[in-house]
Amino acid sequence: MLCLAPGDGQPWGSADLPPSPLPEESFRDIVVLDQGGMVYAYRTEEGVSYQRYDCR
Repeated sequence: MLCLAPGDGQPWGSADLPPSPLPEESFRDIVVLDQGGMVYAYRTEEGVSYQRYDCR
């Protein structure tokens, strides 16, 4: 995930999300948090877990 600066949209960091183990690779549930970072719904055959990622 490429992170952009709020003021000018320039790239300032990135976060590496794990690959999806399911065939629906192009569909990912991601929420960008107001305070920075994101929450990703990681879906597997066993269910869903929510993981937080921050830009570095």
